[in-house]
Amino acid sequence: MIAWNSGAYDTTRDRLLIWGGGHKDYSGNELYAFNVNSLSWARIWGPSANIPGSGTWEAYPDGNPGARHTYDGQTYIPSVDKFFVSNGSLSWTGYGGSGTWLFNSANSTWQRASDTPEEDLSPTAVYDPVTQHIFHQTNHIFSEYDPVANTYTQRGTIDAGRYTNPTGAIDPVRRLFVTVGSGKVSVWDLNTWQYSQPATTGGSSVVNNSAPGFKYDPVRHTFIGWVGGATVYELDPSTWAWTARSPAPTNTVIPTNAPSQGTFSRFQYIPSKNAYIAVNSVDEDVYVYKLSAGTPGPPPPLPSFDFSLSNAGSQAVVKGQSVSNAITASLISGTAQSVSFSASGLPDGTTASFPPASCSPTCSSTVTLTTAASTPAGSSTITITGTAGSLSRTTTFIFTVSAAPPSPPPRSPSSPSVLA
Repeated sequence: MIAWNSGAYDTTRDRLLIWGGGHKDYSGNELYAFNVNSLSWARIWGPSANIPGSGTWEAYPDGNPGARHTYDGQTYIPSVDKFFVSNGSLSWTGYGGSGTWLFNSANSTWQRASDTPEEDLSPTAVYDPVTQHIFHQTNHIFSEYDPVANTYTQRGTIDAGRYTNPTGAIDPVRRLFVTVGSGKVSVWDLNTWQYSQPATTGGSSVVNNSAPGFKYDPVRHTFIGWVGGATVYELDPSTWAWTARSPAPTNTVIPTNAPSQGTFSRFQYIPSKNAYIAVNSVDEDVYVYKLSAGTPGPPPPLPSFDFSLSNAGSQAVVKGQSVSNAITASLISGTAQSVSFSASGLPDGTTASFPPASCSPTCSSTVTLTTAASTPAGSSTITITGTAGSLSRTTTFIFTVSAAPPSPPPRSPSSPSVLA
């Protein structure tokens, strides 16, 4: 647990899930759960039999996931009732993994899903209750995982890489994916896919920690950070100011300090009790913390689907020939839907085809314009329309047709050579 490992909260069964090991620390891949109603630990799966004593193992020989340092790469997906694990520092060599693994509590089985977009040691994975997807950050790539379609969609990149082990959380109201740790607060806007690093005030104890506990509070609509001890730190994303929240005078329990390796998501919010749970080590107590009264409301509604279209620019062709233009449909908001493409404004004798004729944003197609020998020379404005139900978006470009160059005159026969 202590060796760079995280946790997740199973909201269906009210239990904290712990899974990890990895590198040279521990090769066991069993899964543990702490039930907050019975206040008891249980091993709910594993370990694999005949675990190898050397090598690099994304999957052990029995097909189940190899142990790893998980960093912040695990979460629970209530919409499909599965525990999610990604990447990590693999047993035994410590090399970075690329796998995605899903544990199904209903039948106690692991399933290997689509690989993540980037091999990495220390990912951040956070479930979004609005889209019911997971937003996932590796060293460079920010992506969105759809657990139903089993697909990752890249949403952005950090070109310089982050080279840290932060902990993440999502504000589902303001649509912010926020990570904290190693001196940085980093933010992805989930509406615009813009990345920023806002300056915050008052929270150096959390910000400068390598991997603090950090979760969104749906009652207070703020983020709560914890680095051990009895004080928590509240971050208001409307001001980016931290406020220390000391324990009540009647409090008698002082949690231990967080290990130097970090807390990650072993600090979790309990929706059914509007409380927090935290654990530092297999040899220490589990702590439950109550910050405020009240119960969380339902998640905000899913934003409406919207998209935009763009193209690669003006195109020119000689009549009787063809030319192609790349069309990109970019997701702006909501859950992606299939968009079909059409073209208008074509000059006489010109046809348009789209391989593919439809796709789900963010995605690409190609329009191929084929002219005839009779197509008139000149320029036209071509309009490409993307349609999804009652929603349509357009993009335009200039299409220029020129006449074929005249054929060269026939060559006259060569005069015979005369030999003297």
